[in-house]
Amino acid sequence: MKRTIIKVILFASLLASVPVRADSMLSPDYLFNSDPTMHTIGDRLWMFTSHDQTSENFIKGYLWDEMYDYHAMSTDDFRTWVDHGSILSIHDVAWAKGDAVWDGDAGIAANGKYYAYVPFDYQIGVLVADHPAGPYKDALGRPLIGKHDFGIENKAGFTVVSPSVIFIDNKPYLLFGWGALYVARLKPNMIELDENPVVCKIPPDYVESPIITRIKGKYYLTYSSGGLWGERGLAKPQIKYSVADSIYGPYTNSAVLQDIQINPDGQGFDKKYASSAHQGVEIYKGQWYFAYHRDSKDGFHRHVCITKLTVNPDGTLGVIDPNTDKGVVDGPINYVLDAFAPYKREAEEFHARHDAEEEQGIRQDYHFKMKDGGWLRFNRMDFGVSAGGVKIEVSCENTNVIDAVAEFRLDSADGPVIAKVRVNPTGGKTNYVVLTGKAKKATGIHDLFIVARGKGGNAAGQLFNINWFTFVKRK
Repeated sequence: MKRTIIKVILFASLLASVPVRADSMLSPDYLFNSDPTMHTIGDRLWMFTSHDQTSENFIKGYLWDEMYDYHAMSTDDFRTWVDHGSILSIHDVAWAKGDAVWDGDAGIAANGKYYAYVPFDYQIGVLVADHPAGPYKDALGRPLIGKHDFGIENKAGFTVVSPSVIFIDNKPYLLFGWGALYVARLKPNMIELDENPVVCKIPPDYVESPIITRIKGKYYLTYSSGGLWGERGLAKPQIKYSVADSIYGPYTNSAVLQDIQINPDGQGFDKKYASSAHQGVEIYKGQWYFAYHRDSKDGFHRHVCITKLTVNPDGTLGVIDPNTDKGVVDGPINYVLDAFAPYKREAEEFHARHDAEEEQGIRQDYHFKMKDGGWLRFNRMDFGVSAGGVKIEVSCENTNVIDAVAEFRLDSADGPVIAKVRVNPTGGKTNYVVLTGKAKKATGIHDLFIVARGKGGNAAGQLFNINWFTFVKRK
C-alpha cells in the first residue's frame, strides 16, 4: 500500500525446469510477490498475492507504484504448486486512476462465484469471477467503499486499504483499515454492505493487514505491526495477534506471531529489518497454515513463504521465526505453469529471452519488442490433456511489417510448432489487439517458446510487441 513506502512485490527466479528450495520460500523463481491470503477451494489450497510487474529476470522499479496485478497459485500436496498466472489488474477497474493495486483478498467463494476485494486509490473495489483464478470483472462500476464514505478518511492515520473477508455462520464480513480496523457485514450478494462499517477497539500497535480467523469459538485478529512507515517510525515489522469473543472486538491484548526477519546483507531503507509484514491464515485438511512475505537482500522486493501454524492447547499460537523457518515439506518444491491461465500470463514473467526488448506500455504494463527470431521462454508449462487454441495480445506500430507471425514452440526455439498467429499493423505501440489461433495437440509439461518471425522490421529490426498470452483447452 502507498503508506508503506516499499509495498513492492517480488517474484523470484526459477532456473530452467529444475525444482528449487527446501525451505519455506514459495515464490516461484521467475516472479516477485507479497501480501498473501489463502482459501481452501475444493480439495486444493489456493494462495492469492499482490504482484509487481517485474521479475528477477526483468527488474524495473522498486516502489509501491509498480504493483500492477494479483496472482494465484494452488496445491494439493505442498510439493507441487501450480501458477495460474495473473488474475486481475489495474486495467480491470475503469474508475481507478492510480497506478497500483495493493494488499487485498481474492478467491472468496459464494453464490457459485468467486469474489475479490481490492484497494485502488485508497478505495475498495469488488470484482467477481467464475473461476478462482479469474478473470475478475468489476461488479459495481464504482467503489464498494470510497475514500469519502462514512467519514473514514478523517480518521487519524487511516486509509481504506487491506480488505479481507471472513464468513461467520455463513454470513460474510468485510475487514479493512490502515491505522484503524473496520468491520462491516456484507449482504449475501457479496457486493453491498449490510451495515455501516464499525470501528473496533484494537491494540495500539495495529497498522494494517487484518485477517480474522475463528479458532475454538474465539476470534483471532492477526495483523501487521510496525514497518518503515511515516508516523510509525522505524518500528520492527512483526505479525501479531489478539483474541476476542466477538468479531467486533474488543481486541485489547496482543502477542507476537511472526518475529522479525533480519536481512544482514540488506540494501533497503533500514539495511537490517524487513520493510513490512503481511500474512494469510487458513485451515486445510485439518492443519492450520501461515503464509507471509519476506524481503530479498535489496530490502525492496519480497517473496511469499508458507509454513505450518501451531495452535497450542492454551489457545496461544506458536511463534514463527522466518530466519529459521523450514516450511511445510522437506526437499525441493516444484512449480508448473497453468497453460490455461483463465485471465492471462504476462510477458514479463518469462524465464529467458532473446532479441526481445522491453518497452513500457499503458501505465505499469510492459510489452516486449520482438525481432525476427527473437523469443520468450516460459518453463514447465502444463498443457494437461491438450490445448485447442491460443490467445495473445500484441501491438504493432510498424507499417512495413511483412508476413509477421508469433510461433508457439515446445522445448526449444526451433522445436515443434503447436500454434501460429499472424500479426498485422495495429496503428500504434499501445493499440493492442487480442489475436486467436488454433493449437495442435500439446499434452503434458513442456518449456514454451514464443518466437517472432517476419520481415520489414523497423530500424532496430523489431517487428511487433507481445504483451500477454494464454491457451484455450481443447473441447
